[in-house]
Amino acid sequence: MDRGQSVDKLVSGRQPPSRSRQPFTSVSSDAGGRKDYGFVKATAKADGSGATSAKYRVEDGDCGMISIDQLEVSRILAQMENPETETRWYFKYFLGKVHNNYIGTDLNKETFVVSTCLETSDQQGSEPILRCLLFRKTGCLRLAHRCKERPMPLKMILQSFSVSAVKHPKAVSCPTFQKELLVLENQEGSMNYKFGVLYCKADQELDDEFFSNENGSPEFDKFVALLGDKVELMEFSNFRGGLDVRTGTTGTHSAYTTYQGNEIMFHVSTLLPFSPKNKQQLERKRHIGNDIIVIAFFDGDELPDFQPANIKSHFNHIFAVVCYNKAEDAYKLQMFTDKSVPLFSPALPNPAVFGKDKHDLFRNFLLVKLINGEKACYQSLTFREKRQRTLSTLLGGYEEKFGDSHSKLTDMVRMDAKNTKKHKAYTTEFVSFGQELRAHEALKGEASISEAQVNNDSWDAVHFMSFPSTIDFAEQINDDLIVRCDEGTFLLDGQSLKLVIEKAVVVKQIIVCEEHNLFLVLSSKYVHCFSLQRVFGPEPIGRFEMKASRIEASKGASAMAVSRGTSIVLRMAVAIGKRLQMFVWKTATTSRRDSTADSAFEGPEGFLALESINILDTPSHMLLVDHHLIQSYQHNKVVVTYRNVYDVVDEHTHDIERLFENPAESMVTSPIVDHYEDDKVELLVTYNNTTCFKDISACYGMTRKETLIHWTCMPTNIVSKFPFVVGFGSDSIEVRLYINGTIIKNMEIRNVRLLSSKRDIFIVTSLIPGSDGMVSNLTLAKGQTTSHIYTLTK
Repeated sequence: MDRGQSVDKLVSGRQPPSRSRQPFTSVSSDAGGRKDYGFVKATAKADGSGATSAKYRVEDGDCGMISIDQLEVSRILAQMENPETETRWYFKYFLGKVHNNYIGTDLNKETFVVSTCLETSDQQGSEPILRCLLFRKTGCLRLAHRCKERPMPLKMILQSFSVSAVKHPKAVSCPTFQKELLVLENQEGSMNYKFGVLYCKADQELDDEFFSNENGSPEFDKFVALLGDKVELMEFSNFRGGLDVRTGTTGTHSAYTTYQGNEIMFHVSTLLPFSPKNKQQLERKRHIGNDIIVIAFFDGDELPDFQPANIKSHFNHIFAVVCYNKAEDAYKLQMFTDKSVPLFSPALPNPAVFGKDKHDLFRNFLLVKLINGEKACYQSLTFREKRQRTLSTLLGGYEEKFGDSHSKLTDMVRMDAKNTKKHKAYTTEFVSFGQELRAHEALKGEASISEAQVNNDSWDAVHFMSFPSTIDFAEQINDDLIVRCDEGTFLLDGQSLKLVIEKAVVVKQIIVCEEHNLFLVLSSKYVHCFSLQRVFGPEPIGRFEMKASRIEASKGASAMAVSRGTSIVLRMAVAIGKRLQMFVWKTATTSRRDSTADSAFEGPEGFLALESINILDTPSHMLLVDHHLIQSYQHNKVVVTYRNVYDVVDEHTHDIERLFENPAESMVTSPIVDHYEDDKVELLVTYNNTTCFKDISACYGMTRKETLIHWTCMPTNIVSKFPFVVGFGSDSIEVRLYINGTIIKNMEIRNVRLLSSKRDIFIVTSLIPGSDGMVSNLTLAKGQTTSHIYTLTK
């Protein structure tokens, strides 16, 4: 097994990705943030008075951190949000298969529907997966649970969805109910899109002028040809986008394309009927004015001072302004989005100029941006309220429509399902109806969610090396990895291993501070301090050396945490029972130190013990927040987690403020994660299947709208690598967008676990050991399995 082999290769026989793939890190040395997605400004009214009108979010790339070259190399930076392969669960996993459906009412007297399906695998030793769907007026939520013993009870499923039912939901046995659920899922959004394309001359400003252009320039025609193929409308059999394909009342031709399984019809202004006597060109406005997104192409080498208010439409929410510079053979792009529309990806590159060898990249980027933009529009207030009314009406009618079909046959998905004739007859009828419905949808062309139609090579797990022992935990050092197992603590470089700490030494936690030249080790009672050079020394660290390097004031330590590597002064918090012992490293740094030098290293005496802070309980996790990174904070903070509570501790005053308390009183499932942006720090608090973004300043009277991420699998760890948040379940890795929580990709990998995310993301899984590339100078202990280490790549 060579280092370039991927998990997908092991599982499904796919070819390993190119070695040119980049590690999964943040998009730049600066973490990036919401500012990359534009700024809000008021636009001028169309009457020429100079008064301001609606506010739009403007994206021109000037605030972005991504270059054109990065965009071209890293395919993950321009990806479809909520792709149908990840969201159309009912069609993909339920329809035409044995599954349960339930109708219930929550405490707000709102009807909801829950569907459960047990997915089995032919792979030996693989447990079934219980997939669950919750339909309610606010949308659809998804949950996947690996059944190691028996399926999750319905009551627990509802708790995972944070739903409190008035009474136990009733099972619906009517096969035709599957058709209703398919309608519900289709409300999530269409796989077909229609975008307006408006030709504008360089000196034009008003919509009447735009719509009155009978023909376009050669540059405009070239741009339309780049977007899609010119098709004849008469008897056109694919998605028509509201155009007439029978009598020709909407013109003879249009532009059409497909992208990753999605059909797109462009309403091109110059291809729609033109009336010389009609100044307003109502036929053109009827189509383009009712498009959510409009591409405005302007003649000229530079982008104009575009004012969205000059196009009078209550339906247009996003404008993509494009021009073509003939001298540079380059397209320039600017986006205007109504401020009510949530942020969506991808962020425009800086500069947003696509040169002569980047035209295909421009087309792909623009299509992804527009598709994601339309999906985001459905979450704006105007469309969200309309959709909620539709879903509420649909759900509200189910109780009456299917009231007589309630059944006690609720064990169809159980592993010990009944084997009675009545049960078999029912399941046969149920499955047959679903399969017929599935075939009918496929014939209509509305179910094209095949994995083959989507670019799945944008994410991969590339083999780092295999290690013949079970790994407890790990920490990245430079490009290598330090791992702890029952045989000791080892340094792995991807090809070989070196013993760093002897087997007899108890090691509970390791922290590497490269900027401060520190290697910190938590033993059974103390924190021990070494220089980084000691990791590469010829002999492993033994008990005697551990005793000489211990920090005496850390006696009784159960956990430790340090401030960010970018901190000028390194701080350390050590949990000792129900108190925090604070330390500061005497040697400040303003830049990354050369880890090959070991001059003036002070050892454990380099840590100065400060006052201890009493807290409410022994913390399970700690996180240090630096005040010099957040100018609005006067003091450093420590976020501590215990049981179902998150508290913020002021290091100076010792005051404790409650940040969050999980109302379900369940154990916290993932360590807290921080993200710094615009003089603020956001904390990603994860419990059950939910991650909420908490503004730490909310503890001190400052609030900001809270963002929620609903994971399909319960994460044991999450990682923030802007613009993504990655959740690690026991059998899957789920990638979502930081700015809005939409899903990008879900990778199913058996027994996967996060090892380190300091810079690169290292994961480990126990697959069938191979012989190639296996490190053989460590004997595999009885009962242990080989650990296969991978890095996530883009």
